[in-house]
Amino acid sequence: MIERVRGSIDVTATLAGLVPVAKTAHALEAANPGKGLLVIASGMKRAKQTAEVLLRGKRTFAAKDGGLADPRAYGELEGRELTPQVVAVLHHLASQPDLTPPKGRHPLSTRDGESAQAFVSRAARLLRHAAAVARAHPQVIPVIVTFNSMIKAIQWTVESGSMKKLSDYLGQGGYGPGAGLPGSVHLVEPTKGGLKFRADWNLKKPVPPGAVVLLRHAATSYNAAPPRLVRSTS
Repeated sequence: MIERVRGSIDVTATLAGLVPVAKTAHALEAANPGKGLLVIASGMKRAKQTAEVLLRGKRTFAAKDGGLADPRAYGELEGRELTPQVVAVLHHLASQPDLTPPKGRHPLSTRDGESAQAFVSRAARLLRHAAAVARAHPQVIPVIVTFNSMIKAIQWTVESGSMKKLSDYLGQGGYGPGAGLPGSVHLVEPTKGGLKFRADWNLKKPVPPGAVVLLRHAATSYNAAPPRLVRSTS
């Protein structure tokens, strides 16, 4: 398998990738009796398919994300193999937050390249939106169906007071450690000391009051696809 920069390339999830999502949905309902799930999902195919599995539950509802939950777009880099050279460019983009990725667009991309600063700003808005839902509707658990890069950006938003740099989170386009496997679940939990990011949440435990669930979309077969074609937008 060849690992590639996906970003905003709109590809579908596999049937095999959706199986663990169904198990996750069942586990969330079983561990949180009496509570519903409010699904906030990107409109991109793999996220939408993942959300549709969650919405088969008895106590699940859908909410619009306003485009906030989409992954970061990497411009001309999308579709490229994650070679050391490409990884170096991704690190450079993360270390220069105002820098926009090189112009150009994969035929299946849904948006133009986005700077790291613009992306983490969008992540912060998404988290505030979901947290407001959690406060206003304590009978439901907000579940954001989103992407590796967005999970890492939200983690940065929560932990940005630490000594870690933004490039530690987004330095490989969000492909570094910490976002888990496709279908994995993380939490952002309000505590007395502020928000806490809980990686790889134990699904046997109930979700704490006011917490926001982050669910990484189901797996795709994109990385096994042929090399990308890029068309310039300039």
